[in-house]
Parts: sequence; C-alpha cells; structure tokens
Amino acid sequence: FVVIRDAGVKQKLRTIYDEMVAQYLGGRPQTGQTPWTEVPVLIAVCTEGEGAGAMPPSIFPAVQNLLLAAHTLGLGSVLTTLWKAREADVKAVLKLPDAFEVHAILPIGYPDRQYGRGKRRPVSEVTYRDGYGTPW
Repeated sequence: FVVIRDAGVKQKLRTIYDEMVAQYLGGRPQTGQTPWTEVPVLIAVCTEGEGAGAMPPSIFPAVQNLLLAAHTLGLGSVLTTLWKAREADVKAVLKLPDAFEVHAILPIGYPDRQYGRGKRRPVSEVTYRDGYGTPW
C-alpha cells in the first residue's frame, strides 16, 4: 500500500487520471468528482510480482476491506482503475520497481454530505438459475 499525501505527487496522479477520464468521456463534461489534489489521501494498492507467468495474489479482498473500513469511519472513497492504461506513468510517479503492479487507487476523504444506504434491486431481478434469463 502506498499512502499518498504529498500535493505534488497527487497533482501528477490527478493529471494522469483526468486525462484518462476526458478520453473515456469523449469530451462530455466531468461532474461530481472531487479532484485528487483536494482529497486528503490517495492509497495505491499494489502487489509485487512473482515472476513471469505466476498468478498474482488476489488483492481485491483487501481493497474491499479498506473501503468498508473507510465507510465505517465516515469517510468516502471509490475504487478507481481508469488510469490503468497509463500504469507505467503511475508507477514512475510512485517510484515503484518494475516488479510491482498497481491494482487500484483509492481517493479517501470526507464526503460533502451524508449518504444513506445504497438502493438495491430485489435479488429476483438480478439473480438467475443455471444461466441468464432463468428466474431464480
């Protein structure tokens, strides 16, 4: 885990991320996102490679636990991977060795408002038996 608080490092990562968002949105305006330079901390979640062809350990249970812990503490966050197409640039900014892989970057801060529970559709609308389209 690389905990990023330095304004200069956050600015470099923000530039990469914002460029990828602009590309993804195809010129549509970006709304509702706090710039990475304005959040208190970014956490880059990484693994160290095991060598060519090795299966990397699953890091996403740790990411999920980190997101749940942040939520429990009243903090807001989101898992981001859009920058992944520029991972080499991200690794350079973070001074990571070649053997490392960045899997997620989590911006963590205080939400601008109180959020309630997410609205979930009933299980019967999103779950199928033995194949798509067969009702549960």
